[in-house]
Parts: sequence; structure tokens; C-alpha cells
Amino acid sequence: MACFRRRTAAGLIFHSDRATQYCSQDFQDTLLAWGIRSSMSREGNCWDNALTESLWGRLKTACDHGPRYATREQAKQAVMDWIAFYNHSRLHSALGYLSPMQFEQRWTDVQTLVKAIKVLRRIVSQSPLADMVMDEVEPGPHATTDAALVEYVKARAELGYHASGTCRMGLDEKAVVTPDLRVRGLENLYIADASVMPELISGNINAACMMIGEKLGRQLRG
Repeated sequence: MACFRRRTAAGLIFHSDRATQYCSQDFQDTLLAWGIRSSMSREGNCWDNALTESLWGRLKTACDHGPRYATREQAKQAVMDWIAFYNHSRLHSALGYLSPMQFEQRWTDVQTLVKAIKVLRRIVSQSPLADMVMDEVEPGPHATTDAALVEYVKARAELGYHASGTCRMGLDEKAVVTPDLRVRGLENLYIADASVMPELISGNINAACMMIGEKLGRQLRG
């Protein structure tokens, strides 16, 4: 199910203990068919599998030790609900007190930015841009490995946002501004900036704000 839903890429590592179900030929053949590498704990050493053992222990405590289910479907739904809570909401000390989904999203964000740096470097290294560039200021020529780029992204990346929609336009009673940018209930007061946007656009708001101002300017000039 996980491979089908997540569309995993070849090279994924499946780590487990040395239980017979994981060592079986059928299970190993399934991993091979999906392009997954098998990884197992060392004999008599369970520390490298501690996180997974913790997962199973907490799952059994929450869904098996105590609750009683009238049907198999009820039990299945209880397990699925708990796993959803565990992945999306439960904080993990080993992950910096993030949930697994938050940790994965941050990792994905960092990898995306690292790829963006590589693409930008390729673009700038080609003519005619290459003839105009003297030196790379950041992250700098010393940052040549993925590990170095990851550290740069973690240290320097910041969030950027545009405030908008605080005086949104619309036809409903909760809209502050009418479609002609007039403030409801007041005379000769108009708003022409990002605050009138009903929703934040997907691109930079600079051009959209210029168009809103141009609209109002033409409207007032008649």
C-alpha cells in the first residue's frame, strides 16, 4: 500500500529486524520487484531498529491493550486512525520534536531548494550570463557537495510572504470592498492594493497590484 500510494522511487531502503516474515523469499522477492533494498538489524542488536519497535509498542498500547472491537472493520479503522495521528500530529524527540510528516516536509523543502541552486548554477554558467558573472557570492564556490548545499539552505533560507486579503472585495455581506474598489458604507473612499484580493495569487503580487491601481485610476478619471 505504501509503495502504491507514495509512488516510491527505486533505491528505497526497507529496514527491519530479522523476523522470519522479512527474511522469507516471498517478501524479499516483493522488495526486489519494487526496486527496494532490504536492510536488517545486526544479530542481537536492536538499537538501530528502536524507532520502529517504539511505533509498534505504542500502537499496541493504544489499539490492542484495552479496547474491544465488535467487528474486524472497527479494529482496522482504529488502527488507521491512530497511524494517521502518529504520522501527522505526534511529536518525536528523535525528529527535533516534529511529527514524521512535518519532518519529511522540511526535508523535501530543503532538497527542492538544493536542486534549485544547482539549476541556477547551470543557467548562470552558460553564455551570455557567464560573461557577466565575476564570482558566486552565495553559497560560494566552496559549496560543491550536496551536504554543503544542505547546510547553506538550512542556515540561510527564509520565508517570504505577502499580506493580502484583509479588505477583500466581493458581492457578499462580509466583503469590505465592492468590485469597483469602493469601501462599503463610506463615500469617496477606495482601496487599491493587495488587501482587496479575495485570494492570494500564485505568483508575485507586484504586477497584480499595479493593475488594481490602474483600474481604479481609470475608473476615477472616467
